[in-house]
Amino acid sequence: MKNKLSVLLSSAIIAMSLASTSAFAINNEAGHEHKTTKSASQKMSKAERFKQHQFKKMARYLDLTSEQRQQAKIIRQQSKESLLVLKADLKEFHKQSKELVMEESFNEQAFLNLQSQYQ
Repeated sequence: MKNKLSVLLSSAIIAMSLASTSAFAINNEAGHEHKTTKSASQKMSKAERFKQHQFKKMARYLDLTSEQRQQAKIIRQQSKESLLVLKADLKEFHKQSKELVMEESFNEQAFLNLQSQYQ
């Protein structure tokens, strides 16, 4: 008797959980859909706002003047630009090293030359 009751109860729970899952799948407007609809630009703006907040906090803590804040902003912008150049070089290095590794016979000297070129 207890065994039959537990089987019936467990099957009822499984059926209800499957029904609720399918109800969420059918109804796209309800549920947790609103959390995943943010675009990449919104995420970037949130990250940028966080960086600005951190910069303001740092400037207040260090008691920077407006001239020093402008210099720090210029330095940060220059570092962003140099990082973009470095990323492009790194992509090119990875592409060329991948081509060298995928060849039938590995040429160690060519790989070392490539590595020293991008060092």
